[in-house]
Amino acid sequence: MRIVKYSLGALFVLYFQLLIASNLSIMGIVPFFLLPFVVFISMNLKLIESSTITFILALANDLYTPHLLGINVFILLIICFLVTKYHASVNKDKFGPVAISLLLINLLYLLPLLPVKAELYGYETKLLRDFFIGIVYNSIITFLAIMIFNVIQKLRVVIDV
Repeated sequence: MRIVKYSLGALFVLYFQLLIASNLSIMGIVPFFLLPFVVFISMNLKLIESSTITFILALANDLYTPHLLGINVFILLIICFLVTKYHASVNKDKFGPVAISLLLINLLYLLPLLPVKAELYGYETKLLRDFFIGIVYNSIITFLAIMIFNVIQKLRVVIDV
C-alpha cells in the first residue's frame, strides 16, 4: 500500500514539475521538485522500491526534456542510492547538518548538468551565475518540499460511511 501511495505522489510531483514549476522560476531558474521527492522516498522506502519509483519518475521527466535524455535518470538514481544508504547518519533534529546535506545533494545533482548545459547553451558567465543561484534556490526549495512531504505523510484520511 505504501508503494501505491508514493507512486501516486510521484505522479502528482511530476504533474507539478511539468505544469506549475515554471511559474515559480527566479531569473530563469526553474525549481526542480523531483529531487526533494526522490530524497523523501529514499528516506522512507527500501532501496529497490525507491529506485523503481525514481527510475520511472526520472524517465518520465526526461521524456519531457529530450535534450537531457537519460541524465536525470542517472543522477537521480545515484542520489536515491546515496540517500537510502547514508541518511541515518544525519541528525535530523539539527538544522545545520540537514541544510548542508541538502546543499550537497543539490550540488551533486546540478554539477553533472553544468557541462551539458554549457555545451547546449554556450559557455557564458551567466551560466555560472545561474549555477550558483540554482544551487541555493533549489536547496531552499528542497528543504521546504521535504518538510511539506513529511507533514503530508503524517496526515490520515478517514472515510466514515
